[in-house]
Amino acid sequence: MLMVVVHRKVSRSPVQLMIYSLWLFDRHCECIYTRHWNRGQREEAKESAENDDDDAKLLFGVVFSLRNMVQKLDPSIESTSPYGTGSGGEFVSYRTSAYKLHYYESPTSLKFIMISDIKVDSLRLVLHQIYVSLYVEYVVKNPLASVEHGRLNKDEEGEGVGVELFNMALDSFVTSLDAFK
Repeated sequence: MLMVVVHRKVSRSPVQLMIYSLWLFDRHCECIYTRHWNRGQREEAKESAENDDDDAKLLFGVVFSLRNMVQKLDPSIESTSPYGTGSGGEFVSYRTSAYKLHYYESPTSLKFIMISDIKVDSLRLVLHQIYVSLYVEYVVKNPLASVEHGRLNKDEEGEGVGVELFNMALDSFVTSLDAFK
């Protein structure tokens, strides 16, 4: 009896998980901070502040609409609370074929939005950590930081979150995440 055993080499490429960007919006719905990582070639061409401002408006509009739709569809969510605990039908994330959007709203109505690869698990706790450990420590407790950050657009008042220690700590924190690799 002749037995032939064929071994096929199955090429399993490691899963590429990436975090693409972080957006912060204040309680006035203005984008106060944007940070991009792992930009593809397509995105490198659109690096102007005007495009970031347009993207911020579109991004906030989508999140605002989805959040309101979720709150209207689930009557168990209290409408008096601008933020929630993540239970019930609160808006946490959504996924398209190209990216996944993660959302966290702080008790002070700051909105943290992170865009990642679709294979990345929920980053809600990561966004909460960014708020509590980085934003509060380096921006809120900083006596030199502006209370009202204003828009990132240079033509309008405000400078956004301009704290260099926050930028460095955020880069260090995000690049250390498994989802960043």
